[in-house]
Amino acid sequence: MAIKFIYDNRNSFSESGQVKPVRMLLHEIHETITGQTIIQLKGKYKVGNNELEVLVNGVPQRCGVDYYEINEKTIQFVEPFEFGEIVQCIVRGAYVVTHRTQYTLQETTQVLLLDTPYQVGADTLLVFLNGKLLQKDVDYFEEDEYTIRFSVPHPEGTQIVLHEVR
Repeated sequence: MAIKFIYDNRNSFSESGQVKPVRMLLHEIHETITGQTIIQLKGKYKVGNNELEVLVNGVPQRCGVDYYEINEKTIQFVEPFEFGEIVQCIVRGAYVVTHRTQYTLQETTQVLLLDTPYQVGADTLLVFLNGKLLQKDVDYFEEDEYTIRFSVPHPEGTQIVLHEVR
C-alpha cells in the first residue's frame, strides 16, 4: 500500500511565519489479493459525505453499488478482487493541518525529542521521514507528549516533518 498526502500550501503561512490551517488530500493505493473484499484505509474519511472517491484499475466505483462505506477507515466491495488489482482511495479535505514542524537529524537518532507537545494516542500526529508517511506503531512509537521513538535509527541529515492534524 502506498499513501501520499498532498496539501495546497498557498497562503498556508501567515506573515509571522505561523502555519495557517490547510486542507489536505489523502490518496491511498492498495494492491489486492484474490478474494479480498475489504479495504482498510490508513487515513479517515466522513462516512456518507461523498468525500471518498474510489477507483479500481482506474475505473471509478459507485458507493452503494460497487462498494459500501463500513466506517471511517473501511470500505467493502460487493465483488471479490482478483490478485493484483489496484484500488485507489482519494479523500478530499481529509485533514486540516494545524501545526507543522520540521527537523533535520544532526546525528544518527532513534529517539526524537519534540519542541512542542502533542496528544499521545489521539491519531492527530502525522510523521514523515524524507517525505514518506510513517506508520504509527510500526515505523515509530509515541512514547510521551514530547517523544517519538523510531523502530530503527535514522542517519544524520534525515528530514523529519510532523503535521498535527484535526
